Amino acid sequence: MNWMVKNSRGKPDSMLTFACIAFFVVILKFIASGSSFTVKNFNVDFPDLDPGITSVILASTLGSYISRRWMGAKYKENENSGENAEA
Repeated sequence: MNWMVKNSRGKPDSMLTFACIAFFVVILKFIASGSSFTVKNFNVDFPDLDPGITSVILASTLGSYISRRWMGAKYKENENSGENAEA
C-alpha cells in the first residue's frame, strides 16, 4: 500500500504507520490541550493532556512495533542459520 510508512528495509510497515499516527495524534493533543474552538454554534473543547492515557497510547503502539521487529529478526536469524548449516 502506498500510504504506509516504510521501515528501514524499504518495505511498507503497518505497525510503524500505526505508531507514527499515534505519535502525531498525541502531539496534536498536546498542542491543542486546554483550548477550545468555536465555529458558529459548534464548540470543540480540548481538555488538558492526561499523561496516563498518553503513555498507554505511545507505549502500546511503539512496544508492538519494536516487539514485532525483534521477533521478525529473531526468526529470520534462525532461518538463515539453518540454511547455512545445510550448505
